[in-house]
Amino acid sequence: MKILVIGANFYNKGGHLMLLSALDFINKRFGPDAAVVSSSVGQFDDIKKLGCCILNFPLLHITQQLFGQCLSNGITVSGLTENNPSRVNWNNIQSILDISGFAYSDQWGRLPLHNLRLLLHVATEQKKKVIFLPQAFGPFSDSTNRELAGICFSQASKVYVRDHSSMKHLKSLDAKIPEDRFSLAPDITLNFGHSDVEKENYCCFTPNIRLLDQGKDKWASSYLHILARSIQTILQKTDLRIKILIHDSGGDMRLANILLEKIGSERIHIDLSDNPLLVKKIISGSQFLVGSRFHALAGALSSDVPAIALGWSHKYQEIFSDFNVSDFCFMQPSLQIPAKLDELIKIETRKKIENRLVESMTVISGRSKKMWDEVESLLCS
Repeated sequence: MKILVIGANFYNKGGHLMLLSALDFINKRFGPDAAVVSSSVGQFDDIKKLGCCILNFPLLHITQQLFGQCLSNGITVSGLTENNPSRVNWNNIQSILDISGFAYSDQWGRLPLHNLRLLLHVATEQKKKVIFLPQAFGPFSDSTNRELAGICFSQASKVYVRDHSSMKHLKSLDAKIPEDRFSLAPDITLNFGHSDVEKENYCCFTPNIRLLDQGKDKWASSYLHILARSIQTILQKTDLRIKILIHDSGGDMRLANILLEKIGSERIHIDLSDNPLLVKKIISGSQFLVGSRFHALAGALSSDVPAIALGWSHKYQEIFSDFNVSDFCFMQPSLQIPAKLDELIKIETRKKIENRLVESMTVISGRSKKMWDEVESLLCS
């Protein structure tokens, strides 16, 4: 059994955590030699630490321009060369797990779906199974995207969908796709890397550069101001330290530096850890989190840490709904944000929210186990 995992890399903490979660599942159910990744997911030394196999050509991320050329050339090379003991030949891959998270939508343009069509065409011709692990999809208002999405998801072996809005977008496609092709399931990181961590005297912020491009219509003029004002409120009303966690070292780091320069308190610390499991541990030990990185917010809620989301996609609303805390999610600037922050500053309010999160996580854990059992059966059938 050789299972290729695509759609993630080390350059984004959320994607990195999803990759570790998928590999953990494969290792436990099929053994350490079953999982395969492309050398393009990160630096070679980092890939070696994963303890999994490596594809014998660098398959780029599904969102990249040269994906199709890379795939075609790689398959040709695989067909002409003998197996390298340290690399896995494309022809020896039986199944593909896609953990892109959120790549197939009008918001990311036509390229990811165009590349996905190329991948699925080759995979289905060679009778490889392609399973999409839980992620967000849509909307597909663009006519070309609708057509591409219909073609792609009609060829998939199974599509696990993270939320009801995404399911609605998929079921609105014109293609006649069997109803059982799509199933709702929780994000794969919610039950991974969670441990009981004693809460300490700090809170976390996770800025996201996407609020200033994908979410610019709503947030561009006020996003940094809202974050800065929230930090100042915490500094004034509490003795909490503030950790700004960097999920993407490019744009997010620029935002963090702007905030640090604007406020300049010794109680603020920027955390650049490369280890997503350590980042989740830091989040688990915080009193609460304010931010815009989906997997940081998911890590908080799944670790019983109250959070405020400033979001740009339906995926934020949906996960806060799953945890029964929808009133703490904001898709545009609101006068309610300071009021909700004041609630989280109060210990008694946090305790009530934590109890809500514990109850929700119990249900989510059961759904997650059911999904993994189904994936194992699909891979073995």
